[in-house]
Amino acid sequence: MLHTRWIISFITVAILICFIASKGAAAEKTSVDKYKEILETLDRSNLDSIEEATKAYHKLFADKNDVAAQEKAFRKWSEFVDEVLEVELRRIIESGLENRVWVGYPTLYVEPREDMEPKAKQYLADLRKRGLAVQQADNIEIVIRHSYIKNNFFPYLSDRTKSFSTLGNGWEEENFKYGEDIPFENQRTWIVKYEAFVKQYPSSLELALQGMVQTYVVSGVDEGVVPTDQKISFLRFLSENKGSRYYPLVKQYYQYLEKHQFRPNVEVARKLLDKYNQLIKH
Repeated sequence: MLHTRWIISFITVAILICFIASKGAAAEKTSVDKYKEILETLDRSNLDSIEEATKAYHKLFADKNDVAAQEKAFRKWSEFVDEVLEVELRRIIESGLENRVWVGYPTLYVEPREDMEPKAKQYLADLRKRGLAVQQADNIEIVIRHSYIKNNFFPYLSDRTKSFSTLGNGWEEENFKYGEDIPFENQRTWIVKYEAFVKQYPSSLELALQGMVQTYVVSGVDEGVVPTDQKISFLRFLSENKGSRYYPLVKQYYQYLEKHQFRPNVEVARKLLDKYNQLIKH
């Protein structure tokens, strides 16, 4: 009898321990876990879900005291929005609405125009109210406007993430504005901006910066002689950006051009680029 009572007591204690452990596990659930659970309940086929996800984020992180968690949750929000917008894009393609908002040239955001049919114009206006837009390059996309992210999430994010978002949006605007023919002086200013970011926040943008510098230096070779605006931009780089790690590269290449009647040489340019990129790595 005593033996039986001991077994019953043991089982009772075991059950109690399991219960306490499960309560503890529940208590250890992070705010990011909670946010992921909320996102799972939202309808990915409904654009209203984006605003619901945003409001849930604001409510969950109202105290704004855990930037690391807030950034993780923001990434979850971004992934969720991508899924919603992918479903919406398929819907407008299948409905034929895609062709009605197509403008035929690259643009950061397609805005309502007077010559659009009412249904397409209204659709774009509705997207704008939601902080969304149609973006068009080679293909059509539905995207979140930078202003929506800035207004709703910048108070929760790190300075690095805010700078990254602002920088990327600015460069995207430049690309859509000029296409492949971004003026040399504009290229120079963006190299300076990206270099400042990489210096403050070492990151994968290093490769993007190297690509910008390569375009800046190598562009114009097809014309047989360095264009005047490129020459002026090089001189301004040498005058105003002596602190840039790419200053020696631009200086050496400009000296080469001076000696060769400003006839560009892509092989020389690329060898210099490789040389200075290797020096920067070390």
